[in-house]
Amino acid sequence: MTVRRIGRALAAALLGLALGGCSVSVGGDTLDSAGLEEEIRKEIAKEVDGEIQVSCPEDVKMKEGHTFQCTATADDGSTRQVQVTQKDGEGNVRFELV
Repeated sequence: MTVRRIGRALAAALLGLALGGCSVSVGGDTLDSAGLEEEIRKEIAKEVDGEIQVSCPEDVKMKEGHTFQCTATADDGSTRQVQVTQKDGEGNVRFELV
């Protein structure tokens, strides 16, 4: 798969990524950003060949209803935003294409 096709595949995969979810607490009162990035990356990898990188903010406080965005980047540099919503104050989140 060419680099350009990976970018298109990323876009298509994220359009199909209606909703995912996981638990990413690390103890204390912040989310495990690295764990969340990996969970989102794994969901995208189910649909896309090639390397995908995901970047989420660090030190996000656990708070029910709080939303923030992560960025998924394909090999060709194309990006898509993924909105993350905290389902509770215990590290359970859901994520979807913005």
